[in-house]
Amino acid sequence: LDSAATGTGVLCVRPPDGDSGMRPGLEMPQGLESVWGWGEESGMLPADIYLRHVVLASRKAGREAEESFLDETLLCDRRTPLRKYLEGSPEVMDTKPPPGLEERFNG
Repeated sequence: LDSAATGTGVLCVRPPDGDSGMRPGLEMPQGLESVWGWGEESGMLPADIYLRHVVLASRKAGREAEESFLDETLLCDRRTPLRKYLEGSPEVMDTKPPPGLEERFNG
């Protein structure tokens, strides 16, 4: 890490206890209480529609942001970078948003 480098970034953090972090009107999938706190052996994977959304959003922030996001964000296993996961799961980027969320989930 170059301590002389400065800039801005985005950090995704867990919401306060009791807050699912979901926007009003959206619900967690049945049987899933939280997307946080899963162990690295859980096999938890990002939802295709959401992963596509954040990849597109990182792309809008510029090449450096997208490269950082793909190479420095790890799956729940804490080993697999998103880029590697997407290389093995190219269908993720073909996932279409559900009706009514096209504008929000297109980056």
